[in-house]
Amino acid sequence: MRARLVAERKLKAKGVTYGSVQFRRCGGDGHGLRGELARAVEMFREATEEGSAPAMMELGFCYHMGYGVAQDQKAAVKWYLQAATAPEPVAMAQWNLYIMYSNGHGVAKNPTMAYRWAKRSTTDNDSLIDAMFHLSQRYMYDNVDDDGRSVEPAKDEPEALRLYHRILNRPWCDGCHNSTSACRDNCDSSAVKTTVGHTQYMLGMVYDSQWEDFAGVEKDDEAAFEWYTKVNPVAVPSATRRQHHATRCHHTNHIEM
Repeated sequence: MRARLVAERKLKAKGVTYGSVQFRRCGGDGHGLRGELARAVEMFREATEEGSAPAMMELGFCYHMGYGVAQDQKAAVKWYLQAATAPEPVAMAQWNLYIMYSNGHGVAKNPTMAYRWAKRSTTDNDSLIDAMFHLSQRYMYDNVDDDGRSVEPAKDEPEALRLYHRILNRPWCDGCHNSTSACRDNCDSSAVKTTVGHTQYMLGMVYDSQWEDFAGVEKDDEAAFEWYTKVNPVAVPSATRRQHHATRCHHTNHIEM
């Protein structure tokens, strides 16, 4: 434990911080910073020798994207697995394993394993809203693989609804989905706003009875109006039409009353 903490302090002292968002913004695009990226890779590697799970995740990310090392998807999976199954597992590594298993990158494509890693990434962690929203969409329907065979998860509308509320009830840091101090000042909040907007939009559709008897939710025009009007139309352009419709219905209902 002490050696791991020392290794992580060393990384921080050198200006190499955890969090894929910040790593990309600090040179992860690979343009003109090959030397710096290679040094970062070596520092991550040294920290992994002391058991640092975040360093394992970052090293996997470097192999995944080819940052500072030759791109190697199998090596990426190896390091993601170590980070994902460490005593203090890294949720981002678990989510990245979902990506690898979904696309067959560095490992055989496996929708069931992809789902299980996505679920693990959100079980005790509210920071990965992309993972939560993706899972909510998987729970909306019966899932099948490329050959039409049923795969996990089974349709579960109540769980989809629970995830929508989990996303929107989370105490957000300032425009950041990673919720670590290292990335608060650097990440772009547009992706977060888009995911939050889509979640609000989906709740509007639930209360608007776009899916009959969804999770036992009764049609509620007031609730639908509330959720539709919360959506940022810049983040979710497709919401504009339903916002206009909900506004007309809302005004009509109040006039009739």
